[in-house]
Amino acid sequence: MIVYDGNLKDTTDRVSEKYLEINSVGAQSVSSFRTVRRKGRKDFSLFYIENGEYVFKKGNENVILKPGGFFIYRPFVPQDYSAEGKGSNFWIHFSGSAVDDLLCDAELSESLFFEGGTASTDIIKLFGKTLFDFNTNGIGREAVLIGDLIAIIAALGREPYREKSASDERLALVVAMMHRDFRENREIEEYAMEYGVSKSRFIHVFGEKMGRSPYAYMISLRLKKATELLLETKIPISQIAYEIGFSDPLNFSRIFKKYYGASPENYRKNASES
Repeated sequence: MIVYDGNLKDTTDRVSEKYLEINSVGAQSVSSFRTVRRKGRKDFSLFYIENGEYVFKKGNENVILKPGGFFIYRPFVPQDYSAEGKGSNFWIHFSGSAVDDLLCDAELSESLFFEGGTASTDIIKLFGKTLFDFNTNGIGREAVLIGDLIAIIAALGREPYREKSASDERLALVVAMMHRDFRENREIEEYAMEYGVSKSRFIHVFGEKMGRSPYAYMISLRLKKATELLLETKIPISQIAYEIGFSDPLNFSRIFKKYYGASPENYRKNASES
């Protein structure tokens, strides 16, 4: 195994006084190597694994990273990483006054590594774009590179939750349906089917994400529309009840009062007098 001293001839290792700055970026294919930087670097070092299996030292522990995994070394932290067989990875060294805030916003300030499982095509494309922009002297180059770095960090922050994000996207589609169809008396089972789970599981997931049951959410949408109609039109209250999906105006008035502390009549009257 070849062992590299990463502190030798490290001409790009510096602290930037700018907001954000990429000091260097690259990609490499390797076979049985080890890199050691006993003094670490002055900037932040990010490694993203495309193929193969890498071992990173984290204090006295070994962290094994698979494709899709990443590791971030903070400044002046000793670096020690290796690959037993063939592998490929991207790396980027960056600095600036906003780095800590950026990592915090991406929820990477504490967990600076992810073990991986499958490399993300989207993240690989982001690194490819960053490599191109770094080696191109175009107009606004520095601003473009700042955007590239932010995009990579943001994507990595979502990476440990990729499966969760897919679930969130499905739920977002269901919520959009609810907003579109709140006047209709659709059954919860229909939304569960759209989400792809049983009714009981859907109710649980919806409550966990949205803070209320699907039924309560639908009622809130109807009542919100009711307040708009009460304040902005002179439509009779019974007609408003039918307009927003209630089949019984008395039931509408009862639920409205429970939510807003006033009957629809008084709610409209109080608003007109204020």
